[in-house]
Amino acid sequence: MATDDNAVPGLILGPMLRYVSETEATIWVETDRACQVEILGHRAETFEVAGHHYGLVVIDGLEPGREHEYQVSLDGAIQWPLPDGGFPASVLRTLDPGRPVRLAFGSCRAVKVAPHRRPARAAAQADTADVDALAACALTLRETARDEWPDVLLMIGDQVYADNPGPDTRAFIARRRDPASPPVNEVADFEEYCALYREAWSDPLVRWLLSVVPTAMIFDDHDVHDDWNISGAWRQEYQAKPWWRSRIEGA
Repeated sequence: MATDDNAVPGLILGPMLRYVSETEATIWVETDRACQVEILGHRAETFEVAGHHYGLVVIDGLEPGREHEYQVSLDGAIQWPLPDGGFPASVLRTLDPGRPVRLAFGSCRAVKVAPHRRPARAAAQADTADVDALAACALTLRETARDEWPDVLLMIGDQVYADNPGPDTRAFIARRRDPASPPVNEVADFEEYCALYREAWSDPLVRWLLSVVPTAMIFDDHDVHDDWNISGAWRQEYQAKPWWRSRIEGA
């Protein structure tokens, strides 16, 4: 991934709050180059996978049942929150051992139209197939007291659709290879998976939501292919396809 060595590192995705206990939290980011990530005085160097740079900052020594507003700095430059984002500050909330855990969950996220790009009333009245549930959740939390927020968000599969990617990912595929070659209009490898998740997680509403609610995810069939591994015959058929190995390795 070519970059200007003199420019300030940029934040591509995240911050994503992944794990929170009574005293610890883990925050994930993707950056546009190697750099040092700093959150709440804790630092981590990024690591590289196939030209992409990721950071995982472990924050410890926190008090149970407390709220901590945070920013993300890359090589000392604040890159989160987004300027004029219109959202409350990102905050991590450690678990309170004396309070029941609130769990939000859902699955099968298929997004046709980002609802935040319409007036709120139009979004609320839209066909449910057009509504991004994560964006809707973010809009709800923005107006909700923090003590009523979920403590964890469990996404039970189909976070993305590798076998039916969105328009941004299809455009990315068309720029790097013939989209009519197998797998036709589907994700073929790690680089295209990166584009797929970038499309899914770049929306400002979704980014803010993932920065304030710890998220766990289940790797389900559409994250790879519809009815992935449904039978021995299916495995035999798809393992024989010349593009399958790079697809499953990318996944």
